[in-house]
Amino acid sequence: MIEIEGVRPTPKELRPLTRGWGAVHWVACLPMLLPILGLIAMDLSVFHLRPEDGALQAIATAVLIGVALLWGITQAWTQRVMIAAHRSAPGAALPSHWAIGDVGVRFSADRFWSSE
Repeated sequence: MIEIEGVRPTPKELRPLTRGWGAVHWVACLPMLLPILGLIAMDLSVFHLRPEDGALQAIATAVLIGVALLWGITQAWTQRVMIAAHRSAPGAALPSHWAIGDVGVRFSADRFWSSE
């Protein structure tokens, strides 16, 4: 049996897992990525089909930059909200006990054990 005492995950460690899934992760992210890919394709088509129209290119570039900035701001905001929620949780600062054995993985805090 492997036992680990006093585990205290940080908010960064509790973020959603995005690595290690390989191609499955990208398939799951397609609904979120398709609108961005469509926007990039639209901008590229504007630059390719209407190279003489500077105003249209400026608008397309501004939209692309605006969406990228908005995405970055929402990512930072989401991370702050997750960290605040982690800090406000009653058990966030409690150390936990992890055990890996014949029955599987068990987690505990001062007040509970996961079921076997």
